[in-house]
Amino acid sequence: MSESLQRYIQARFLDNANYALSRVYVPQIHLFMEFAGQLDATRLKQALPLTMVAEPVLGCRFVPRCITPHWAGMTGETSTNPPLLREKAADEQTLQSCLDRFLREPVQALQGPQLKALVLRSKERDRLIVKLNHQVVDAAGTKDFGYLLASLYRKLDGHPDHVPPANSGTRSLRQVYGRFSKRRLLRILCRFFVELAHNMIPYKSITYPSGTATVGDYTFVFKRCSKERVTALKAYGKKMSATVNDLMVTALLRAYVRQCKWNGNGALRIVGTVDLRRYVPNHQAKALCNLSSFYFLNLGDHLGKGFADTLCRVKNRMDALKAGNLGLSFALGNYLLLLPYPFVLKAFISGNTFSRLAKTGNTPPSMTNLGPIDDKALDFGSPGVTAAEVWGPPCYPPLLVPGLSGFRDTLTLSVGFFESAIPKKNLEELFDMVDQEFPC
Repeated sequence: MSESLQRYIQARFLDNANYALSRVYVPQIHLFMEFAGQLDATRLKQALPLTMVAEPVLGCRFVPRCITPHWAGMTGETSTNPPLLREKAADEQTLQSCLDRFLREPVQALQGPQLKALVLRSKERDRLIVKLNHQVVDAAGTKDFGYLLASLYRKLDGHPDHVPPANSGTRSLRQVYGRFSKRRLLRILCRFFVELAHNMIPYKSITYPSGTATVGDYTFVFKRCSKERVTALKAYGKKMSATVNDLMVTALLRAYVRQCKWNGNGALRIVGTVDLRRYVPNHQAKALCNLSSFYFLNLGDHLGKGFADTLCRVKNRMDALKAGNLGLSFALGNYLLLLPYPFVLKAFISGNTFSRLAKTGNTPPSMTNLGPIDDKALDFGSPGVTAAEVWGPPCYPPLLVPGLSGFRDTLTLSVGFFESAIPKKNLEELFDMVDQEFPC
């Protein structure tokens, strides 16, 4: 293959080196942290580069190849990129504008590094926002990065010359599937085809009303639940033997039905994410990586009379999916189906599959559970962390994926979207409906 043809294929199908799902969502995840005081800027500027020593992939650039794309160390030219950390001290309105601009900045995968950070300073508090390339990490990996940064920041307080060892652990899915016997792998693969049929019959799903235009920048909408509300929700969930995820899926699905004015046309499906770290020792990956998969919950054409009725149906379905190796079948089945193809075709097939679903108006609503943030691991010493959230990647229309993040006794719903496709007020209304659906 000629070099010019290879460059064309890379530009056309690899989408500027963002991996196969870059036509589905913007490949970046944010970790937001708020502090009860001001961070030591000198120490933070020292800690951020050390994360790239501890996890070398963060300091790499992505090298696109039709067959074997890979990560490589940054060259001398790319090392002249803007500093990892930027700081801004101003009034609240100016700080918000600065944050909005930062959220819309891409991570330069082809150049590296694969992270950026911003500190917003006011008299009462500091806010630290870290942006990571979703090609490198998923939500759990983003939280692991936060824990690493916090530990380095603390360590440098008494040991300013500290240099962490480089992590040589695997980033592969083999750390999940390599632990299973051949018999269990076969059962997982068979389950993939069972779930595929269940997800495709009937073909039509409930869909969220959306345009397709991606004019301008994306934006975010947030809904934050207070400590008192979360305490009440957890008590209700305990009473119903339901998880927080069960509660949120139920409320979100019922809110989707209300706002979409669903009348039975299309199965009540919702797509969720699964962190496959649940299947590895101590739920801990060996390095910063992506270990995410998906589940597909289908309630057919019966929502239930009220919240409790829907919750029971959601919980029963989720329990069945968990008994059937939640998330394992989807990741393994898709890996094996695409295994014979070179990377360029994998990217093309993945992107076109979503495009076909979008064109037929059959993209079911989704929710990604970004998981709780461990406040003990996210310990910067002084000042203490008072609030923290993970914000999932914005999605291209017509896909809509709200994310759920937890810290201590708070919960945050967030969603990134293009206002050219969905009016902001519609999503604010959707989140208000979710709040109204909760029975407590």
